[in-house]
Amino acid sequence: MAVITGTVGVAELLDFAMAHRGGPHRTDTMIFDISGGTVRVTPEEVRKLAYLAAQELGTTPIGPVVIIAPEPAGFGFGRMYQSYASAAGRENVGVVRSMEEAQRWLAHGAITPE
Repeated sequence: MAVITGTVGVAELLDFAMAHRGGPHRTDTMIFDISGGTVRVTPEEVRKLAYLAAQELGTTPIGPVVIIAPEPAGFGFGRMYQSYASAAGRENVGVVRSMEEAQRWLAHGAITPE
């Protein structure tokens, strides 16, 4: 689980993903809790992040991602990422407002790689 504090941008998100999505961790569930921080990215950067992740999914399976975002701005970022990811063929991204919702989504709605 990644807990975002302070302000992060696209570089920090990419660095984290590169460090935690390789090798045996590629199919692990990734939970991003952004309730304690701010994600500063442009819509174009969100689109690029989503398409990069979807391209990776095309090479080998990637585990589900759930974004916890109780605040409207963070939730909007998460939904934008989810929409772009879905448009690129990646369906295992969820956006919720609490850890309880994240756990329910992972138990019932997450698409996990085979």
